[in-house]
Amino acid sequence: MMMRFTHAILRTPGSNLAQGLTTANSGVPDHTLAITQHTKYANALERAGLQVTILDPLPEFPDAYFVEDVAVVTEEIAVITRPGAESRRGEEAFIEPELTKHRRMGRIVDPARLDGGDVIVAEKRVFVGLTD
Repeated sequence: MMMRFTHAILRTPGSNLAQGLTTANSGVPDHTLAITQHTKYANALERAGLQVTILDPLPEFPDAYFVEDVAVVTEEIAVITRPGAESRRGEEAFIEPELTKHRRMGRIVDPARLDGGDVIVAEKRVFVGLTD
C-alpha cells in the first residue's frame, strides 16, 4: 500500500541562507530568488491537495529550510534525526512540535548521526545513503 501524503511542512529560507553548508560551486544563493521559489513550491503543494504549514526562518540555522534533514517521516512514525554537521544540531527542536501534531515520535541519539535528506522511504523499505 502506497503512503498517501496529506501535509507538508516547510520553513521559509532565512536571509542568511548564503552562510549555509554547500559543496556546490554554483555561486552565492540569492535570497530574493529563494523566497520566490519557496512560494511557488508551497503553492504547487497546495494545488496538489496538501495542507501546507510554513514555519518561520531560524536565523541561527541558515540551513534550517531543508526540513527534510532533521526528520524522517513514515506512515507510522516521525523520527527526529541527529544531523552529521554540528552546525545543524539544534534544528531538531524546532521541527518536533509541528511533527507531533501528525505522528508519534522517535529519535536518533548520540553517537548515531543521520541526515533525513539521505533517506528514501519506499513503502515498508528504508534506504539510507552513506556520506563521509
